[in-house]
Amino acid sequence: TSLAATASNPLTIASWAAVFAAASTAGIASTTGSAVAFVGGVGLGSMAWVTLLALGVAAARSRVGPRLLKTLDAAAGTAIVGFGGLLAWRTLREGS
Repeated sequence: TSLAATASNPLTIASWAAVFAAASTAGIASTTGSAVAFVGGVGLGSMAWVTLLALGVAAARSRVGPRLLKTLDAAAGTAIVGFGGLLAWRTLREGS
């Protein structure tokens, strides 16, 4: 499910297209072997990042109490609502 959600994200598609276009222009993927190595390296790099992120969250989770977690949740929710409001305001302003 997460792979499909990630693969259907337009920004993700655009960023991966840019990465592979740059690699093609630089000649990194000029042979089949180098292309496979490049894709494998990108996959391993992505997996390493997600692993480090999960380990960091797991380590921080033991130090975060319920009160701080509620505060962080409220701040994140407020930020999402704020960005949504800003997007709506800009859309309405540019549409008229």
